[in-house]
Amino acid sequence: EISIAIPSQVDGPMSDLFTMEYSEPLMSPTSITVSVSGDPLLAGGPCLIESTHSRSFITPYGPLIPQSGAWFECNPWQARNDVHDFAEAFSLHLQYNGADCESANCDTTVTATGVTTTSTTTTQAP
Repeated sequence: EISIAIPSQVDGPMSDLFTMEYSEPLMSPTSITVSVSGDPLLAGGPCLIESTHSRSFITPYGPLIPQSGAWFECNPWQARNDVHDFAEAFSLHLQYNGADCESANCDTTVTATGVTTTSTTTTQAP
């Protein structure tokens, strides 16, 4: 069993962001038992964490949203923002950075495995 102590977080924009990724999906499946103590928002367990847990919204640079990773699957908590807030912000980011995607011509959908943005721009012949 693994125990993780997380100090109580101050109230801030990322105080609810904690993502646990266990093992590597290409290796043989394994599991560990984990408990988290300290911050009351994140504390819980013991939980059996499987190496086959979802990696949705986890990037090489870290998580995109708090609702990601093995610990959230086992011990969900109330986060400030959800996947729909992320999709909205992502769509605005694309627009701001010049992507051909606006609310009138872009369909941003949220799936169980992530956010998919599909441009549906059409042009009319002269």
